[in-house]
Amino acid sequence: MIVDSIFIYPVKSLGGIELDECEITEFGLKFDRWWMLIDDEGKFLTQRQIHKLCLFKLQITSLGFEVNLNNDKLLIPFYEKTSENAEVVIWNDKVKASLMGIKYDKWFSERIGINCRLVRINENTQRKTDPDYAKNNELLAFSDAFQALVISSETIDDLNLKLRVKVPVNRFRPNIVIRGKKAFSEDEIKNFKINDALFSLVKPCARCIVPSINQETSVIENEIITELKKYRLFNGKILFGQNALIIKTGKIFKSSKVEIF
Repeated sequence: MIVDSIFIYPVKSLGGIELDECEITEFGLKFDRWWMLIDDEGKFLTQRQIHKLCLFKLQITSLGFEVNLNNDKLLIPFYEKTSENAEVVIWNDKVKASLMGIKYDKWFSERIGINCRLVRINENTQRKTDPDYAKNNELLAFSDAFQALVISSETIDDLNLKLRVKVPVNRFRPNIVIRGKKAFSEDEIKNFKINDALFSLVKPCARCIVPSINQETSVIENEIITELKKYRLFNGKILFGQNALIIKTGKIFKSSKVEIF
C-alpha cells in the first residue's frame, strides 16, 4: 500500500489543504486543526451548523495560511505571538487556547454573519484522547476526538460506484488516504508505519451531516448519506473511515510505502 494523498485542515471546519509531505507531531499532522473559531460562549463553530464555513478556502504560503473567501483574503501566521488566553469548549472538553486578536475576529465575524473569535492551540492546550481508546495519553489539537482520520481510495471508489454523481474524497475530510488494497481495508488494519511514523487505527469514524455538504457550494446533497445507510449502518451509526492515534512521530510523503503490522 502507498499514501495516495495527505490533507490538513488548519482551521477547524474550514477548507482543507492537500500536501505532498507532512510532519507528524504529538498532536497529529502538523498544523491540523491548530486553529478554531468559537462563539461568544467559547463553543467551537462547525460545518454541522454553519455549512458555509466550507467556502473559506486555505492555502499555505511562506508566512502562514492564507484564507480566501471569494477572493477576499486573510493571512494567519504560523506562529503569531499572543498574550491573551481563553477557555474554549469542544464537545465535552474545556481547554485553554490563545486568542488570535481583534483583526481576525472582525474579519471572520463580518463574513460569517455572527460574532466569533479565532483561537490557536498553545502549551496550555492539554486536551487528551478518550481514555477508552488512548494508548499513551495522546494529546489532541482541535480535532473532534482523535489525532488523524484514515481512509482508502478504494473505499471512496466503492461509494462512487453507487452514486449518481461521484464525490471527491474531501467530503470525508481525511488526513491520510491510502491505496493498494480492497475497499474498506482500513477496517481490518490495526497498526501501520509510514517511514518512521507509526499509527494505530483504534475506532471507526461515525459520520454526521458533513459528508452531505458540497464543499464547493455549501449545498446539502442527501444522496451520500442515504446510500451509506444502505450498507455502512452499524447500531444506528454510519461508519466510514478509521480514527487513528500517533504512536511515533516522523514525516510522511505522498507515495510513501504503508507497512502494515
